[in-house]
Amino acid sequence: MEGGGPFSLPPGAWTDDTALALCLADSLLADPALDPADLLARFWRWWEEGENSATGVGVGIGRTTYAALARFRATGALIAEPYAPPASNGGIMRLAPVAIRFHAAPEHAARMARAQSRVTHAASDALDAASLLARVLVAAIAGAGKAALQGHGAVVADPAVAAVAAGVWRGKRREHVAADGSACGTLEAALWAVAAAADFREAVLLAANLGGDADTAAAIAGQIAGAVWGASAIPQTWLENLAKVAHIRDRAKRLYDASFVPVV
Repeated sequence: MEGGGPFSLPPGAWTDDTALALCLADSLLADPALDPADLLARFWRWWEEGENSATGVGVGIGRTTYAALARFRATGALIAEPYAPPASNGGIMRLAPVAIRFHAAPEHAARMARAQSRVTHAASDALDAASLLARVLVAAIAGAGKAALQGHGAVVADPAVAAVAAGVWRGKRREHVAADGSACGTLEAALWAVAAAADFREAVLLAANLGGDADTAAAIAGQIAGAVWGASAIPQTWLENLAKVAHIRDRAKRLYDASFVPVV
């Protein structure tokens, strides 16, 4: 929010987390069934042309995402290679548009969460983390409050993600929580931050100040905190400084309005 950082961004700008979330939003608005080729093409245009970036330049691409985009451009592959765990967190950092669009259909939201992750992050733990986060988000949007953090209904095979779903992070001290760049570790950090916080602002700052993969920890905590406390809980000063806030609000409103169309 103050600018700077490793990419020397202006105040209120964002990194790949928000940019790829906006690309996912646009892809879902174009086709709610989610066309992997369309989604990957939008991701590529972000990286090459700055589409949905804050400044017109794509910044912050992760190695796994870059590898998937390069493979798509070279071969047309629509599913990423399932790298050995622990998988990185790119499939969950951008997930909110799925939860907003399909909040009225939790099972479908969980399936779509896995589908959108699979194009860049296809490892089993990445897919399970996406499914778990989708269930947390749709439950919070439905009004469950912090009870949504329990991930009711989540069926995950990966033992580490299952532990997060079971609440292994509850009661941990701050020094034992790490936003380490993995899907499971970063999701645990975000859930811990929201559980420990009294409001949206505190949740996002707790996550960001864990260090490590700070932008993604904050992005995931922000998704959960936004679903728990609502848009009105976002500090007004943050909104005033946010780049292209009207662009983000437009996508959010269109996704929410579309959510009342029954899922076929």
